[in-house]
Amino acid sequence: MSGQLHNQPIRVFTLVVVIVLGIVNTSEAVEIGFKAENMVTVSDNINRDSSGLEKSGSKLLLRGDLDLSGRLGSSTVGLGIGGGWESVDNGGTTNTDNFSFNLNVNTPWTPTGYLEGSATIVDETAEPEITDIKQQRVRTRTSTISLGIGKQATPTFGWKAGLSNRTESRIDLDLDESRTELSGDFKLGRKRRLVVDTGFTKGTEDLDGESWTGSTVSLDINIQSVRFTSRGYGIAWENLKLEQEDGTQDSSDKITAKTYFVMQISPEWSATSDLGLDSIRPSSEKRRFEPHVQLGLSGRLNPRLGLEGRISSSALLQDPDDDQVAWTRDSQLQAWFVWNASKTYTVEPGVQFRNAKYFGNEIADSSAETRVLKIETRWIPIRNWTIGLNAQTETRNATQKVYDFSEDRLELSLSGILF
Repeated sequence: MSGQLHNQPIRVFTLVVVIVLGIVNTSEAVEIGFKAENMVTVSDNINRDSSGLEKSGSKLLLRGDLDLSGRLGSSTVGLGIGGGWESVDNGGTTNTDNFSFNLNVNTPWTPTGYLEGSATIVDETAEPEITDIKQQRVRTRTSTISLGIGKQATPTFGWKAGLSNRTESRIDLDLDESRTELSGDFKLGRKRRLVVDTGFTKGTEDLDGESWTGSTVSLDINIQSVRFTSRGYGIAWENLKLEQEDGTQDSSDKITAKTYFVMQISPEWSATSDLGLDSIRPSSEKRRFEPHVQLGLSGRLNPRLGLEGRISSSALLQDPDDDQVAWTRDSQLQAWFVWNASKTYTVEPGVQFRNAKYFGNEIADSSAETRVLKIETRWIPIRNWTIGLNAQTETRNATQKVYDFSEDRLELSLSGILF
């Protein structure tokens, strides 16, 4: 794989040169932008390993991104290429090259129809999400290709369809996932709309020889009214079939029924609500009913101080990457302030809490609590340039001690637009 990774930037660079020359030669106007970023991270757990395996260290990131956009006839083309150098010191120094590439093309095929396509390649050390069972920073190469088509067929009906493929390669995982989607948008009257979405997913996980298929169908009725910016009702069905290397198969599904709204309480404040019921049938259990909740509030306490908060709780189907978990009760709380201390200086303190209860598939149930406290600051000394200083402490306590984790880190960054 190392040879492929080494040669890939050369092949992509050649493609970029061809595309750039094509845009410049045929486009009436080309917009070009270049962004630079330098970041130093100091951490007491630089690899984000589980408790007992921590190593203090630092990470240096130097990066540049070139973005071009223009028109080729009636088509709109966007191109981005970026990369840089990353150095990690965790008792020994590791130097690697980062690389990213993305291409987006959109072209009309009728006055109300469009064709679009995109391709993305990213090769970097990925930061894990709070929902990831494994929290390590892992070198990851991700490639995504997607094609889409859509049309507003009549004033009251529009449709779109898409195909996508995503591959992910890392030291502990190899994924290949394809998805097909089809959706329709029906205008039922002056104030009502019905949106129907369907999807089918097929994936494989090479290291453990697992494969899965998934299907989704959702119906959403949106109603416009004076009191609410948006409100409506929805029902969604999700199905997952997992096949292991030895031929063992598991099947599970979930049906969610909900009502939601977005309401402007005042010129400064807005609220969101998403309430309903999850009817979930895990592979190893009978069907059960669980609450589905998401509440949000955002606004400004005064002209310089803003607040945003969100609370959510729902049932999640088994993750194909962890076939030992039949389903998960995921509950999260997030809150953060935005303080504009001056025109050039901003402070953003925040807190995030997650409680995950894992219900085992032929193993004991378990749970994990994650707490994140952080403060981010941004200073704009001159136009288009920003200096950032961020501090974060993160802790996860799990009933399975192998998943215990903690990290305290400090980040100093300099980023800006050169042109």
